[in-house]
Amino acid sequence: MNKKVKKKSGKTSFFSNSRNLWLVAFLFPFVLYWNTTFNKYSLDDHLVIEQNEQVQKGFRGIGEILTSPYAEEEGLVYGYRPLVKISFAIEYGIFGENPGINHFFSMLWFAIAMLILFQLLKRLFPSANIIFILLITLIYTAHPIHTEIVASLKNRDEIFMLLFSFLAFYHGLKYTDSKKYTSLIWSGIFFFLALISKNTALPFLIIIPLGIYYSGAKRKDIIVISSVLVSVFVLSFILPKLLFEPEVRPVLFYENPLFFEDSLGIKLGTAAYILLFYLRLVLFPHPLSFYYGFDEIPLHELTSMVSIISVIIHLGLLFFAIRGIKKRTPLSLGIWIYLLGIVLYSNALIPAPGMVADRFAIVAILGFAIVLEIGRAHV
Repeated sequence: MNKKVKKKSGKTSFFSNSRNLWLVAFLFPFVLYWNTTFNKYSLDDHLVIEQNEQVQKGFRGIGEILTSPYAEEEGLVYGYRPLVKISFAIEYGIFGENPGINHFFSMLWFAIAMLILFQLLKRLFPSANIIFILLITLIYTAHPIHTEIVASLKNRDEIFMLLFSFLAFYHGLKYTDSKKYTSLIWSGIFFFLALISKNTALPFLIIIPLGIYYSGAKRKDIIVISSVLVSVFVLSFILPKLLFEPEVRPVLFYENPLFFEDSLGIKLGTAAYILLFYLRLVLFPHPLSFYYGFDEIPLHELTSMVSIISVIIHLGLLFFAIRGIKKRTPLSLGIWIYLLGIVLYSNALIPAPGMVADRFAIVAILGFAIVLEIGRAHV
């Protein structure tokens, strides 16, 4: 009988071997996005590779990239995202102008980010079944909203942001385990790299300490890690101001009418509608668009029915997130990640060019994947 049991267990050994699951997490993005390697340049790719003089200098342009803004055209100077342009400069120096190679490396970086996410989730939920961890990773990887960041070369900065944010999160957790300052330093370094990849890493300033709290860490460790992350954030904010002149980013009405709107009721009402719009995109991502701006996202008063419904739904989510804080439940953490990942892009505080974008939801989707898999596991 023992022999039969061993023979039976051997059939499932693939899923009991974490190395095999790492391989699945790494290869899955290639299955989904291999067709992007046949794509050419498009839309805003000229900002970071096609027609970009710094990038087309290859290795010789790296020093200039490190001390200049992300985008610099007539009447347009903004951002500090050197890593994405350096990656394209290296590829240009080796392969020349080759969009297929550029798309391959974007896919590769995304696959590496998903591999790090799998490892991060294993540490974040140490008592969870390994298949549960893999399914969260695969759900996150496969969400159609990621198409924008993987298929659009210009949005490689978002891939780098995810990769380095996940690494910062993972090393923050390692610090709570080992109390070694090397892990703390690495967490700070990776968060800095995430921020200079793109400032959409900002939600992780709260998500990382919150996740460390949910992992059972002591208050002292959370304070130490939070202090490092805040210090790194301040450095990333100051550095561009020391390197080049202030930003010039003109905003047009068709990009976002809220830049020209004075009514607080309309601003908040539209922000509530946008939160509901994002929730719909996450739950039912069709149709997707490269642009959601004027005449795509209608303005709403806070007293409109759709805005009221959105407020009720999101207050309900907030209630369940707060309710699980004391018990540190995974469901509560997933809701927090969703809310923290999307609230900055509601346009409530600062209007966003384009009003809504698929890429703005890529952090929130992680919370959605956690909640979805927890719900499936308990059905």
